[in-house]
Amino acid sequence: MGHQAAAAQGPAVRRPRRRRRLLAAALLVCVGAAAVDSRLAVRTYTIPAPQLSAPLRLALITDFHSCDYGAGQAQLLSALEAAQPDLVLLGGDMSWGLTIEEAAPDYAAVAELPGQKVVVKGNHDYYWTSLGKMQAAFPSFGFVQNNCLRRGKYLITGTRGWNLPTEDSSEHDLKIYRRELLRLELSLKCAEKTKTEDDVVIAMLHYPPFDAKYGDSEVTALLEKYGVRTVTYGHLHGKNARVTPVVRKNDADYYLTSCDLVNNTPVRIF
Repeated sequence: MGHQAAAAQGPAVRRPRRRRRLLAAALLVCVGAAAVDSRLAVRTYTIPAPQLSAPLRLALITDFHSCDYGAGQAQLLSALEAAQPDLVLLGGDMSWGLTIEEAAPDYAAVAELPGQKVVVKGNHDYYWTSLGKMQAAFPSFGFVQNNCLRRGKYLITGTRGWNLPTEDSSEHDLKIYRRELLRLELSLKCAEKTKTEDDVVIAMLHYPPFDAKYGDSEVTALLEKYGVRTVTYGHLHGKNARVTPVVRKNDADYYLTSCDLVNNTPVRIF
């Protein structure tokens, strides 16, 4: 059945403003920052999810660290609250904080939103030291790292990811990349063990799973191996980036969450 998702976009203020959002199966709410538009606009998407017997409103936000929508994010949080999401997915880069204490205000702001919150790590989340410490510091949030989380009929999987290997990749980068592959498979195996026929599996990645030509990679191979059909990613920004908002690849839909790269306009999913 079809469901709807709202998307909000707005300006950049203190630092280069970037914000990614995305849609997954069911009702989705996205909030994004446009570098040239100083207004916060709400947009609606309809996304069919045959497995769901009732509407579910999903919000996905990434790069929360890079935006300012009024004092204390008042505009942004007000728009999201009005959308009344059942589930808020946070795809990384939540805060510029270097410690959990410094990141706490950003988490407190998001915690006020309706709905359950699930977070995956981004490349700027330096305060994220271990899963246990994150869960202890922010008990109202769920964190995906080497695991999966069930929220109703949704099984949330994922990992931060890393730059895909090239002939110029350093040993350091290759080490991180391989570790992220292991973490992704652990998360997918977790979902495989618990999913039922009616479940919707979503993979949240911070880094893109393919190169600029959308070629096959070890990441996409893993997602296909475990039958994932809905994947979100972000990290990419800038007017010079050449991207496609939604990529259909081997029976899976890959949704780019960087709103500045989709001109802050609705993208038809199905």
